[in-house]
Amino acid sequence: MTTGDVTKPEPLAIRTAQASAQDDSTPFDIVQEYRTILASDPEISMPVAAIEALIALLGRTSATTAMETVSVIKTHAELLQQAVSNPVPLKAGTDLFQQYLLRSLKGQAAAGSAPPLSFDETRQHLLRNSQRFVTRAKAARETIAYKGAAYVKDGSVVLAAGGSRTVKTLLLRAADRHVERWGSPRFKVVYVMDGSRDSVPAVEALRERGVPVAEIEQSAVAFTLRAARVDMAFVGTEVVVQNGGLLSRMGTFQLATLCQAMKIPFYVAAESHKIVRVYPLSQADLPRCGVRQDVLEFKCAEQQKAEEEDSPDLFNRSFGQQASPIDYTPPEFISSIITEQGVKMPAAVYDLILDLYT
Repeated sequence: MTTGDVTKPEPLAIRTAQASAQDDSTPFDIVQEYRTILASDPEISMPVAAIEALIALLGRTSATTAMETVSVIKTHAELLQQAVSNPVPLKAGTDLFQQYLLRSLKGQAAAGSAPPLSFDETRQHLLRNSQRFVTRAKAARETIAYKGAAYVKDGSVVLAAGGSRTVKTLLLRAADRHVERWGSPRFKVVYVMDGSRDSVPAVEALRERGVPVAEIEQSAVAFTLRAARVDMAFVGTEVVVQNGGLLSRMGTFQLATLCQAMKIPFYVAAESHKIVRVYPLSQADLPRCGVRQDVLEFKCAEQQKAEEEDSPDLFNRSFGQQASPIDYTPPEFISSIITEQGVKMPAAVYDLILDLYT
């Protein structure tokens, strides 16, 4: 999980947003709130962290009307997305929360009450229901694990990549099912160590549960798919886009391509709050989606030498502190997407969007 680079939004936008969200004259910093939430809970996803940051804002805003509240939430959602190099996961969370907020405010207005609720009472009602909304989003991982564990049969060889906490939970659930039925896990896992900070804990957790795990480098994936006779691959994702494709950690598209070429099922474990209304057309289309990353930088010898002389620590500055780069996996490479609402084909994602946003 990666928070991305924090940049300074426009000063006017900051002043406008902070003036509308104050608690004892202390400005509310939506970016810092988001980063604090991520740092405090290693299991949280970026969309849910963005939602929790907006809930914290809702509890502190001085807005006194529904229209003003919606405006404050929208402004801060935009500030938060501007502050990271990959805003798409945050857009998934903030769009979903704004839709929830609008539904709730309309519902309160339509329902009416005798006597009618004050706006402060309405806001407290929203806060209580928002927390339940986040709780359901977090619980989705366990539901996905239960559904996905059924795919891991006796004797299966599973490949996992990306350090996904959802995939880890799924495989641990599969281990429990095997123990209940046969007394021990009867499948193996090949784990691609791609640099994710969650990869090592996932491998350790699986081995402690009795699952045999082989660790491989990314360069060994093609060899391993054949040599280990891999039956299926599981990956998580940062987001599922509206055509059923993925925007996720760099290398996901490469793995999906290899699996398709070798006719190995490629499964994606993703909570519905990661579905976002974005439609990339290709790898080159990511900047249009708001993604900022330096993957391709062509240099001649003179340029390289000049940069090294200007900053010997350029490599660490350029890559060590940036968000992990991402790529786009088109829907035709995906066998199915396992969500808390069931196992879906990529073509069914648009229907899920209609359910979430209408």
